[in-house]
Amino acid sequence: MTSPILVIQSERLYAESDFGKRVAQERDDAIAALEAENERVASELEEEERLLTEQRKTMPSADFRAAADAFDAKAQAAREAQISKQREIAQRAEEERLRFLRSLNPVLEQILAESNALIILERRTAFAVRDVLDVTDRALFQANRILGDGTETPEQ
Repeated sequence: MTSPILVIQSERLYAESDFGKRVAQERDDAIAALEAENERVASELEEEERLLTEQRKTMPSADFRAAADAFDAKAQAAREAQISKQREIAQRAEEERLRFLRSLNPVLEQILAESNALIILERRTAFAVRDVLDVTDRALFQANRILGDGTETPEQ
């Protein structure tokens, strides 16, 4: 069957591609490292808070208030730093997803030419579509062949 219209499942294409799998693994590794760092930082802050609480008994109240304020500022800065790192991980993953989609143009152009089609639409935007019009598997094969895992620039 030939058709001027084809459809693709872009989220599936990305998730199942070598490129998308690499990005997901890198994101998962970064999240795991950040979680371990969060646990270490939290443990250090808990210990510091425990020591500060013990020192409270022997410190003048003005000195304790200054130390407590400094500790609060340190804890807040640590939280903000960890949140910033979480955002960076998410931003890197999103940038890689966008790079994949931009790099996909030659793959999709090739599929259009080979199919003598005019357009490829996102499948989820169609109310009903025949499976024979879905070229996701074909695009996945070509993307893996041409783009690989995205660590190297594809040859044109």
